[in-house]
Amino acid sequence: MEIKAGMKISNMNNLRTSTETRKYGVVGGLLFRGEDQFLVTCYHCVWCDGLSWDSFNNEQNIEKTKVGIFDGDWYQLIGHIEYAVRDEFADLALIKIDKEQNVEIIEQNLLNCLNHAKPPERDYSDTILNIRGVNGRCKFGIFSGYQNRVKFEYEQEEHSFSELITISQNGIFFDEPFAVKGESGSFIKCGTDEIIGILLGADEENKTFFALPYQAIKNTINQWLNQDIIS
Repeated sequence: MEIKAGMKISNMNNLRTSTETRKYGVVGGLLFRGEDQFLVTCYHCVWCDGLSWDSFNNEQNIEKTKVGIFDGDWYQLIGHIEYAVRDEFADLALIKIDKEQNVEIIEQNLLNCLNHAKPPERDYSDTILNIRGVNGRCKFGIFSGYQNRVKFEYEQEEHSFSELITISQNGIFFDEPFAVKGESGSFIKCGTDEIIGILLGADEENKTFFALPYQAIKNTINQWLNQDIIS
């Protein structure tokens, strides 16, 4: 089984529910550390009822940390939540792929991508951005700025973030939305294929899309590694 960015991902408990009510997102990128392999996505994409945001790795929550990928009614366990952050700066999860799962990673190591990426500049105005959607094709929007102290609602819960990137639907040749429900976790890239953030969601009218900035991804991974491995 091949795993790549853009595949649908969810908590295994959610995958046992109907597709209409299922909470899910997509694989944003893949990270290799020694022999271990990890997927990166938004934490709210792999959360399930009863899973504690603050203590997901305790014994009572072990079953609730299991994560799988799916397509329609087909799904498969791939691993568990190894590390996660959900606070005013980030909403991210690192999913460790279980070694007994027969998977093949066909993406570039995210650590290399982030180490060679430049932090997003403040003058990205009107830059065309893209994500790889769940259908595998790139979808496009336009960078429209940054917002500070943004209140954002998902899964009927309001949360405040210190800073978010905003992407506008307005502009050129758009015959489909920049993103739709279930595409949270996608990496936002600019025309040079530089990662500048990770998709979080959209406003109620799906005209403005929100993303956690590059810095949130970098800081979360560095905290997990307990060192500044990403410069």
